[in-house]
Amino acid sequence: VISYSDRPSGSPLALIGSHGWVEIAINCGNAQQMLNFHIGDPIQIVLEQR
Repeated sequence: VISYSDRPSGSPLALIGSHGWVEIAINCGNAQQMLNFHIGDPIQIVLEQR
């Protein structure tokens, strides 16, 4: 997505932030709590073609 507002409230999303980092978030929520991620946890991002 391009911005947080592209997703409904409570939906997960990933985007490239203004500093070039991949941001994993929940729109109007807390991704750390919902996804149980912690700093330093390894993650895998799979890109799918639409």
